[in-house]
Amino acid sequence: MPLTERVEDWSDERLWDELAIRLGPEAAAGITRGPSIEKSIAPLRSFVFEPMRDGSLLLCGEAARIVPPTG
Repeated sequence: MPLTERVEDWSDERLWDELAIRLGPEAAAGITRGPSIEKSIAPLRSFVFEPMRDGSLLLCGEAARIVPPTG
């Protein structure tokens, strides 16, 4: 999604459709659709830096994340 995307461009129907895609067909079948109470867009972006190594030090797994999983 481009950084220029505006929350006003997202109808409730589009929001539910996108959520259903991300959840997969089995979980999406249990969604009860309705009007949204609040909508916002979090401008999150990821960056890949290589190499994740300095000499014998190698970052991998959670240590190599730029944002913690809770983010």
